[in-house]
Amino acid sequence: MATASWPAVVRLVPISAGARWDPHGPREVLGFIVDPAGYIVTTDQFGDDIRGIEVALVDGRRLRVTRAARDSLAGFSILKVEGELLPGERLPSIVLGESRGLVTGSTLIVIQGRGASPAAAVLTIRSTGSATGGNLVTDQLLALPGDLAGAPLLNLRGEVVGVRVGSVSGRIGQAVPIDRVKPLLRQFVATDLSLRSTPGAWWR
Repeated sequence: MATASWPAVVRLVPISAGARWDPHGPREVLGFIVDPAGYIVTTDQFGDDIRGIEVALVDGRRLRVTRAARDSLAGFSILKVEGELLPGERLPSIVLGESRGLVTGSTLIVIQGRGASPAAAVLTIRSTGSATGGNLVTDQLLALPGDLAGAPLLNLRGEVVGVRVGSVSGRIGQAVPIDRVKPLLRQFVATDLSLRSTPGAWWR
């Protein structure tokens, strides 16, 4: 499952002085492609200038970010990327599932890693609902190197049901349910809105 989904997982790379991660957040940020047209879901860990970010594919090629939408309350962002692809090439993508059926004790898979070497770990959900601000609190049974926010959480069918947004402490992490992402994703795909020129003022 992890191997099949890994090509759709991307790494976000800052390329300008204005594009810096939250200093209190993770040192590396992942995302994942949800549409071959170049739509990516990731965490909300950016500085003021999202145009100073590139997206690196598993094979090392980089794509530029042309538009972004953000839900700073939930803690996720959606990016639109463009770049040179091979003739007839389509970006790999991961199928979105549904998170509404997730309950305490549900088992999920988180995909992390670097380059062509995916790694996966089993998570269980510790709590959901209003007590967690609408997000998920997870318990990672096996620690993986790094704290790679933006990684996809998969159900046992290999569908994305959450977005990892960071760790609370040790194995305890937080994730945004994918059903919370879908409304903004649908709006973003349906529009042609671009980044505003004012730093930090994104469409949402």
